[in-house]
Amino acid sequence: MVTANALTSVAALAPGRVVVAVGAGFTGRSTLALPPVRIARLKAEVAALRTLLAGGEVPHDGGGAPVRLIRVPGADGPWPVPIYVSCRGPRAQAVARDLGDGVMTGLFYPGGLAVLREGIGADLPLTVHAVGVVRDVDESWDSPHLRAAVGPVVAVAFHQFAEQPWRLEGLDPELRACAEAYLARISRGVDLARWHQQLHRGHLVEVVLEADREMVTPEHIQRFSMTGTSSELAERVTALAADGVSELAIQPGGNVPDELRRLAAAFRRAGLLRSSDGS
Repeated sequence: MVTANALTSVAALAPGRVVVAVGAGFTGRSTLALPPVRIARLKAEVAALRTLLAGGEVPHDGGGAPVRLIRVPGADGPWPVPIYVSCRGPRAQAVARDLGDGVMTGLFYPGGLAVLREGIGADLPLTVHAVGVVRDVDESWDSPHLRAAVGPVVAVAFHQFAEQPWRLEGLDPELRACAEAYLARISRGVDLARWHQQLHRGHLVEVVLEADREMVTPEHIQRFSMTGTSSELAERVTALAADGVSELAIQPGGNVPDELRRLAAAFRRAGLLRSSDGS
């Protein structure tokens, strides 16, 4: 209900520009020491959100009478908001096929994003979210700039392996061995009651744990972030398109205003972004 109300408000301010992505939960739940919700709950929440946004009513999950959105002047719609489903496994992919307008996932997908495209079918739009920055032509892959800007997303990738060890299935042998060594190291001497507080400090902002710093290598920067020179970024975007990706949602790392301008300029030079005047 709260999500649906918020979406109608934002959609009223930016009609046609709002898309919502719904998933079983990683950061929002693991930072509270909670597991992802079950697929049945995910399916029910997507269905309820779709019904509310369409003006229908749903049972209140706390019990009591059915509820619906209260339309207010200026945000009374209708405001169609596409619902994308974040899905990795086959059961969540089924939810996306049945109820979703599209799919959102992260840049790294074991076996390649073509595997996900096959699972969701040919018709659903597939959006990939990635943290990225522009690498200067003469800049090394382990420069302080790159380590600070995208190191946090590398750390988050290994936090996912730690929180959900099933994610190790399907990894290539070298990455799996690295992830297993990481898990073994951070598990030693940890206060299990406060594991979630220790592991997720600095989430997507800074690298705090020494074990995380050791994971920020040139190989992992390239694997887990959308980083490169203009030509390297163009090659990666072309490869994503070949795997069936419809849209790329980039979150600039580091100094967001500066990196956003650098990313826009790099994509424009590569012919992948239009100027506001259409050129």
